[in-house]
Amino acid sequence: MEIENARHLTSGEIKEAKLLFKNSINYQNVFIHNEAWFPFGLQTAHTAVSPDGDIYFPPSEYRENFASSTLRLQHLFMHEMMHVWQYQHGYHVKLRGMFSWAVSYFYTLERGRSLKTYALEQQACIVADYWVLKYYSVRQWAQLKKCLNPFSFNDVAGLLSLYETVIDRFAE
Repeated sequence: MEIENARHLTSGEIKEAKLLFKNSINYQNVFIHNEAWFPFGLQTAHTAVSPDGDIYFPPSEYRENFASSTLRLQHLFMHEMMHVWQYQHGYHVKLRGMFSWAVSYFYTLERGRSLKTYALEQQACIVADYWVLKYYSVRQWAQLKKCLNPFSFNDVAGLLSLYETVIDRFAE
């Protein structure tokens, strides 16, 4: 099926997404749109949204392959893929997304607290931040993160462990 101003995920994007989501997303059903979802310019130039299982990037943020784009855009792509995962797993992304302007994207990780107990935007931030920390570096994570926990650049293993206790196999 072809959709105007949209494309399927690239093989590189699927490969990156599978690092986090494994096979828990139906990747063939996801379209990347080169257009805003909100009408009348209500979607800002740097805001992507995923209300219906597809990802809508405004033209200023859209790329032909996010797997080979800047780390900031890859991080945004992984954040939006979490919303795709949420949508495909029955979360009311569109309804909750209407109020995301009033919800904090910042979070504090707590051992013993499950990912599903965080707000949807926080879940997406946690997963995207974890991806940067695990597959890139703590310094790059520190530039992009929404995490409010105190941390040490010398304790990456402890930080990864904390993320992993919260995420705890959500995609399996």
